Amino acid sequence: MLFRSIYTSSDISATTEAKEMVKLATQAGLKTKVYTIAQSNDLAQVAQSMARDKAINAVFVPTDNTIASSMPVLLQATNPAKMPVFPTASTMVQAGGIAAESINQYQIGVTTGKMIAKILRGQTINDTPVEFMKKGELVINVKAAQKLGIDVPADLLKQAKAIPGGIIK
Repeated sequence: MLFRSIYTSSDISATTEAKEMVKLATQAGLKTKVYTIAQSNDLAQVAQSMARDKAINAVFVPTDNTIASSMPVLLQATNPAKMPVFPTASTMVQAGGIAAESINQYQIGVTTGKMIAKILRGQTINDTPVEFMKKGELVINVKAAQKLGIDVPADLLKQAKAIPGGIIK
């Protein structure tokens, strides 16, 4: 299986996520190749180049605001090539990606609000630990999967239905 990753090279968090995913994919026996863009204007050309490679089985997109804001451009190249895109953010799945084990942006806001409240009540920033989301939520875009001829297994649909907004039709 050939796996591709595309991200904005100047986005440190996207770069870190993509490198970690490539590492994990390689450990799982997948062949990988990385595509990068410098700005949103580069996405159409890079995505078209990637889509011409018929050996690609799937595309991974890390949390990347540049690509997230240009998902339609990426999908214009990948969808006709029947190349599924698996982003990390639920908003990118809503925009046409196939599925993601995504962090809940709302829950991040709630957690951040609680941290800010502690600081406003007098807790010092130095005594406020960094908090991480411990579990993602499965989000599946059934319509996008069907468009590419992908049948989503029933157990995954059931798992996604258990969360609000887990299935996008």
